[in-house]
Amino acid sequence: MLDLLDGSGQPTSLMDRVALHADVDPSKTAMRWVSGKDGHAETLDYGGMHRAALILAAQIEGSVVDVPVGIACASPLNAAVGVLACLASGLACEVLPSPAEVRGTDTFSSDPQRACSTDQVLSDRVIGGAGWRQVAFGKSEFNLFARPKKTPSFARSLTDIAFIQSTSGTTGNPKTVLVSHRNIEAACEQAAEAYGLTAEDRFVSWTPMHYSMGIVNALLLPLTLGATSTLVASRGFAEDPMAWLRAVQRYRGTYSSAPEFGYSRCVDRIGPELAAGLDLSSWRVARVAAGPLWSEVLDGFVERFGPSGFRAEAFCPSYGLTEATLFVSGTRPGEPYPPRAALSSWSQNEVVAAGRPMPGTSITIVDPETGSTCAPGAVGEIRVSGPQVAMVVGEDESNRSAQERSAAAAVSLVTGDLGVFEDGMLWVVGRRRDIVKIRGVTHSLSSIDHEIAKAAAELGVRRWCALAGGGLRSEQLWVAAEPGDDLAPDEVVRRIARFIPAVTGVRAHRIVLVGPGELPVTDSGKPRRSECVRQLLADSMTTLCSWPESRARVER
Repeated sequence: MLDLLDGSGQPTSLMDRVALHADVDPSKTAMRWVSGKDGHAETLDYGGMHRAALILAAQIEGSVVDVPVGIACASPLNAAVGVLACLASGLACEVLPSPAEVRGTDTFSSDPQRACSTDQVLSDRVIGGAGWRQVAFGKSEFNLFARPKKTPSFARSLTDIAFIQSTSGTTGNPKTVLVSHRNIEAACEQAAEAYGLTAEDRFVSWTPMHYSMGIVNALLLPLTLGATSTLVASRGFAEDPMAWLRAVQRYRGTYSSAPEFGYSRCVDRIGPELAAGLDLSSWRVARVAAGPLWSEVLDGFVERFGPSGFRAEAFCPSYGLTEATLFVSGTRPGEPYPPRAALSSWSQNEVVAAGRPMPGTSITIVDPETGSTCAPGAVGEIRVSGPQVAMVVGEDESNRSAQERSAAAAVSLVTGDLGVFEDGMLWVVGRRRDIVKIRGVTHSLSSIDHEIAKAAAELGVRRWCALAGGGLRSEQLWVAAEPGDDLAPDEVVRRIARFIPAVTGVRAHRIVLVGPGELPVTDSGKPRRSECVRQLLADSMTTLCSWPESRARVER
């Protein structure tokens, strides 16, 4: 079991542990960033990371007093140093999208005039609405922003907050989550125990640092353990998923975590011939999370990459969310993950188990209408309690002091996800707001998305999103999509209109094709359904073709 206590029995901070690793083995690689298509990597050892963090902490302490700090760096190595410097200074921080991610490029100029221009774009597009102001430091490779105190939550809880994280906003507006030092320690301890992780493990991640899966799996967890973390540029993965798997091969990765769609993209984009050239035999823990975990996606990955040394028992289907510092439940390495039917009655798809609760975690399935506990095997809303559950600004917990939160550890986090808990195992079947009721029958929008994914090439769509049009539980099914390059928009609409009732038994009341890149998605690529409905109603997206308004004839 991971020991996160010092000699007096007090919990240690992440910065304390990095200092220890720097003292014991200063030349050990702490982080590695693979930034380009050529596989070029930059590295930072524990000794250098610790020294840089202390230097920057002194600059921060001279410029910022008792306010949260936003960190926006072109290099995740610099972002890591910024996070540690803030922790050393006793300030909460938030990792923001890098300048490259904001501009949609992979380069960042150190030229002062261009850097100023970049910072202005960053302020307008990412930070302005949150009230961030630029803080000047002597080192040009760091872009750090301080946010004035606007709410009493920050002032009362500042010493207890380690970092600030925004939720993805899949079904609504993103929430601001305040993650405490204790939340981090608990989550890292849980993950280390559940997956058998040590300082000898080698982490590989492509999820960006401002995304909870990225900051936890690429920074907090490996640095807590004293392990080595390799980060692959997320844009590089999006363009070529082989970048991720090559990094696992080259650096003999043992632990890597990704959303379900990451594994699906590998199967879709990497053919058997390319896969045959890989060696994935070192991969011991392949954590997969985010939404319903479709059995056929995992089976397809094993079939494609099994000949490359990937073992089915390496898969660790899991459930986590930002508000729980990423870890709620997980299948242990080598443990079976039995499937069960998806939420929609028409669907032949199955979701696999997301494992057993993390140590010290309680999972309850509740009827969202009555609040009563569901019987084993019944579908209900997932509620979670445990030491890794963080505060959410604007909810009741955000008004508690640190002592009150500690005393109220048993209070459940209402996740908004639907699941089944039986025989000690959790299955996630969808989100409460990701459903549409047609003539009294519930249909899972995630299941409809999954069906479209399997026929995406035939339908001629690049991105898509099934929606409950007109309200939370509307009696209308809408579909919004971005077309590919091979078919005319009218033909794409016709194919979708025929496909949906053939698969689900209900017809789409509205189908809208929008311009490339216009469908709102989260950082992990999941559709932001509520935002999509809002933009459709406001007519704020470019409409290429729509049905029934279009002239496309649909043969029934």
